[in-house]
Amino acid sequence: MDIVKACKIAAKHNLKIARLDKDGHIMFESKIEPTDFDDRLCEVMKLDGTNPRRRWQPSLSDLIAEDWIILD
Repeated sequence: MDIVKACKIAAKHNLKIARLDKDGHIMFESKIEPTDFDDRLCEVMKLDGTNPRRRWQPSLSDLIAEDWIILD
């Protein structure tokens, strides 16, 4: 799905998003928590939720991709 739809679903249900690579694996083995909180903004973290980093900076290919999925 596109990033807009994925973010809306994730935000509504307090979930995360991730992209799949061409082999169907989660890219970079990480997930993103889309937020608008000034102290966090969008956080990217490992799949187990550890090592969160603030202010994810997406690439153009991230923004136009159709391979976003929803995760816990």
